Amino acid sequence: MVEEKTKVHGGESKSSTEKPAKQEEKPGGGIKRKHFLSIVGVVLIIFLGVVLVWRLGVPLEKPEAPPKPEHEPSEPTPAEPKPAGEVDRPVQKGDIVVVNYVGRLEDGTIFDTSYEDVAKKAGIYDERRRYEPIRFEVGSGQMIQGFDEAVVGMRPGEKKTVTIPPEKAYPYDPNLVQDVPRTQEINRVEELRLQGFREYFKVEPKVGNTFETGVGKAEIIAVGENTVTARLTLQRGDTVETPFGPAEVVDATEEKITLRINPKPGQWVMLPTPMGPRKVKVLEVSEEKVVLDMNHELAGKTLIFDISLEEIELKSEQPQQPVTQGISVDDDPALGDPNAPVVMVECSEYQCPYCRKYSLDTFKKIREEYINTGKVRYVFRDFPLGFHQYAQKAAEAAECADEQGRFWEYHDMLFENAPRLSLDDLRRYAEELGLDMEKFNACLDSGKYADEVQKDFQDCRAAGARGTPTFFINGEMVRGAQPIEKFREVIERKLAEKEGGTSS
Repeated sequence: MVEEKTKVHGGESKSSTEKPAKQEEKPGGGIKRKHFLSIVGVVLIIFLGVVLVWRLGVPLEKPEAPPKPEHEPSEPTPAEPKPAGEVDRPVQKGDIVVVNYVGRLEDGTIFDTSYEDVAKKAGIYDERRRYEPIRFEVGSGQMIQGFDEAVVGMRPGEKKTVTIPPEKAYPYDPNLVQDVPRTQEINRVEELRLQGFREYFKVEPKVGNTFETGVGKAEIIAVGENTVTARLTLQRGDTVETPFGPAEVVDATEEKITLRINPKPGQWVMLPTPMGPRKVKVLEVSEEKVVLDMNHELAGKTLIFDISLEEIELKSEQPQQPVTQGISVDDDPALGDPNAPVVMVECSEYQCPYCRKYSLDTFKKIREEYINTGKVRYVFRDFPLGFHQYAQKAAEAAECADEQGRFWEYHDMLFENAPRLSLDDLRRYAEELGLDMEKFNACLDSGKYADEVQKDFQDCRAAGARGTPTFFINGEMVRGAQPIEKFREVIERKLAEKEGGTSS
């Protein structure tokens, strides 16, 4: 299972040791999803044609003389004796461990740590996060490969320093260097879903009311039963704040507004998204385009970690009772009888290797044994993790395929071909399926389903999902790509509860 984080630490979403993942599902009759494009997403349209759910960031300042961490061992240290009752053996795959760490580059620059005092001395302290040991399952894919492998064989109390090459941390991908037009058109008028409008803008949906969109003010010009129509008030010569700094309105008509961005070479810019900030570095700027590098900040770098294994959790300390949570089923793609006694919701994404493993093996058995027999209705909800470069756009592409009634076939194709999920790959798979490419490309380039995908993400997260894949079977949470026996046990129990007139 892959956890939803982007930097190694126990805070909410900042881990540099955590790794990307994937997911999948099967063909069949899907329930079509409705379009929802919020004006909040208008800022993103500036970057059409690029996977802009990727990291955009502010300038990174290196400490002039990074201090040597107080917790840095030069050689592995023997484990200290553990109190009676605690696990005192080498770490094995599948163990849940608690670890402190300091991460450095080859020049000694500290880029991440679980120690608050080290973070302050290194000049990287962030008051918004908690500095504490991280807890993860070894071999589950939560951490970058080199870090995960390094803790195997360590004992509680042991410390060691490991050097991790880029291929076991963040390989550099030249395909993530892409061009963005400096000018971009956005619609002056947008029709928004009423529910999404209320969630994002907290404004009474009443004709004449105005609200801030992130690219200037908009006025509500119509309110329907389920929609709100709003009109941006920008005029030629106005300036708009964007992740790249102020953008100029170079043209404005009744239908379209044209913006021109003005970034600087070498600049890091930050784009806030529901998954957290994304960083991209500006490499070049010309009259027509901006060249962006969307690789992870640490891509291509050798990382050095000082690791202190604090403890291995006893199995008895881990939760044994099933976790039950509710999750809504919207107009998401679904398979099976709508009136089936069991509803199984998968929160997943296409770049997660554990999702792919589940989809290519276990899911086929679930479909044959339970979905095709009318016992289970299967629902797919997007849960793209922030540190997976292609997950968000792949999810949007699947939604675009769903518009043409081919969600499950496209879904299968993504998993079968992963990790090849670049924009060119997404288009090629659509073409191989025989989709209307003019419609598909227009859908994908517009970011039409970006908000839909993020609504799924937020719903899954609110229900308790923290990694991929996560499942909810009549409300009971099952974490990770478990063997088929685990799913059979839960599904059969839920079927028995229904037959017996009980529910969980």
